[in-house]
Formats: sequence, C-alpha cells, structure tokens
Amino acid sequence: MNPRHVDTTAEIDARVLEVQRRWRMLAGAAAIVAGAIGLLWPQSALRVVALLFGVYLIVVGISRITGSVSGATSRTSRAVQVILGGLVVVAGVLCLNNPFGSVTALAWLIGLGWVIDGVASIASVFRRPDGPGDVARGDAATRGRSTGLVVIGGVVSVIAGIVLVAVPYDAVRSLLIVGSVLLLVIGAVTLLVAFIRPASSPSAA
Repeated sequence: MNPRHVDTTAEIDARVLEVQRRWRMLAGAAAIVAGAIGLLWPQSALRVVALLFGVYLIVVGISRITGSVSGATSRTSRAVQVILGGLVVVAGVLCLNNPFGSVTALAWLIGLGWVIDGVASIASVFRRPDGPGDVARGDAATRGRSTGLVVIGGVVSVIAGIVLVAVPYDAVRSLLIVGSVLLLVIGAVTLLVAFIRPASSPSAA
C-alpha cells in the first residue's frame, strides 16, 4: 500500500476523531449546564424542561453521527452509529415539541434517548478491527482507561434512562430534579471520556 495514502488516511482519521472529541466535550458541557439550570430553577414549566433535555439530546445525537464518519470503522459500524445517533436526535426533537404534553411522555422520550445513546457508546468500543472503538490509538494504559470510561459512560447513560422511565412523576418539579441530577452525572462522565481519550496521530498505524 502506498505509504502516502496510509499517512493521508491516518491524518484524516485524526481530524475526524478530534472533531468527535470536541462534540463530546460540547455534549458533556451541555449536560452539566442543563442539569445545573434544572436544579437551580426546579419550578420551571414543562416547556422549559422539554427545551433543556431536547437540546441536550440533539447535541448528543449530532456528536454520535459526526463520530461515525471515521475512516477506521467498517461500513456496518458507521451505519449503526448513524442510525443510533439519528434516533437520539429524533428523541430530542420530539422532546422540544412534546406532542403528548405530559410529564410521563416527556420522561419516556428523555429516558429512551439516554438508553439509545448509552447503547451507541458501548457499541462504539467494539467497532474497530484493531482495537476497541476510536480509543484504539495511544499507549496501552491510556487506551485501557479510555475504553473503560467509554463503557462506564454508556452504562451510566442506559441506567439513567431506565431510572428516568421507572420513577413515577406527579409533577414537573419531580422530573426536573431527578433528570437534572442524572444529567450532571452523565455530563461529568462524558467530559472525563473526552479529556482522557487519546487523540490519534498521523503516524499511527
């Protein structure tokens, strides 16, 4: 194989992964900001709650889609990530519109979005033929920490989604408080993954 072609592919992959990392950082920051706002103003109306969580899910979905275009992934893996990311975006859009106009329906939409994103995170770990997901680059120790954090982040998102759906809500305030706390946890883990995840270098094989 032409060495220049390999270098070019590696450089493109490195840029893609950096874009994905920035989107992940944005998603984590958005989660923390939304969670903090929810806890500071627990009397918010249902429309405000839908806006907070809807925007967050849209950002996360776009992050998932942009990360799926990495040249080091198979077509199947990319398709899976695009589909899952698209579903998260759809959940976010539905949250913004909240067509059912109820607290329970909103909780289900948010919870479903979190579960889908968590599944996508876990699936991304196994998407490369030469290593776990887009954390395959870098030294072994950093790679191991990053892989573990990605899985933990995915599991946390899935559990948070299930909890959000399972807990009964008699008012918007209850949903906002529970959802905000879970958002803070998800945001913290997401930022941790983004900062520790090693960036691929052009010289990486």
